[in-house]
Amino acid sequence: MRLRAYETRDCEGMAKLFYDTVHRVNARDYTPQQLSAWATGEVDLAAWDARYLTSTTIVAEDDGALLGFANMDKTGYLDMLFVSADAQGRGVATALCTLLERRVDTLTFTTHASITARPFFEKRGYVVVQQQQVPLRGQVLTNFVMEKRLEPLQITPWQELDASAQQRIFEQLQRSSMGPVQGGWNALRREMSAVQEKKLPQFLFGLRRNALVGWMLLISERENYSKTLPWWALHNADELCAADAKAMLGRGAQVCTACGAPLLAARLEGELRP
Repeated sequence: MRLRAYETRDCEGMAKLFYDTVHRVNARDYTPQQLSAWATGEVDLAAWDARYLTSTTIVAEDDGALLGFANMDKTGYLDMLFVSADAQGRGVATALCTLLERRVDTLTFTTHASITARPFFEKRGYVVVQQQQVPLRGQVLTNFVMEKRLEPLQITPWQELDASAQQRIFEQLQRSSMGPVQGGWNALRREMSAVQEKKLPQFLFGLRRNALVGWMLLISERENYSKTLPWWALHNADELCAADAKAMLGRGAQVCTACGAPLLAARLEGELRP
């Protein structure tokens, strides 16, 4: 499966997938009359194209075949999320939703979920704000306004954590896939313990409800290090969600400035600019 940004040429295929998915997948929760009102088979492709070009829209494909698509606006509203009936249960919706939640710079995500989609979103941490009855072409369809709120990331240098917090974080690191490149865990712990205030290297840890979300290792101003090891993130070595990434980069730049490392600070600040 490959995820990529939406292109205008995708629009017609997405319209067909939308119609087919509604009538095959959502059929277990809605009447035929409701399904026909929801997906008539006729769409304004120009309007759909504009809608997707002005939001963050991702398509999933496999060997050129469209598996699904989703889009989210800049406020964090997840507008559309549809997966082919023939690709259900393959993690397509999860991959699409995860990527959108990483790309859009917000800590609050919302959607209007169908009866069918509600359990999927609940597993992702969304909660029902309200149930609503939506009139549409002579029918009334039930859906749910759902919301997912993330607390701001708490970013703390290693030396500012108490002993119990350091132990808890280190254990979470060991359970993660992001182990040390060289020297093993004991060597990493020794390096952390040797950190001095206002001197590189520095270790920063991003926590949410005491759970480790990501960590940043600021090594030195040498060109090769500042380019190759600005940070690591748990669960995905390349990417945190946009809001967490901005918070980590901003705090990292502050620490670099305090440590007398303006070149590395400038690089991190450059990552903050769109």
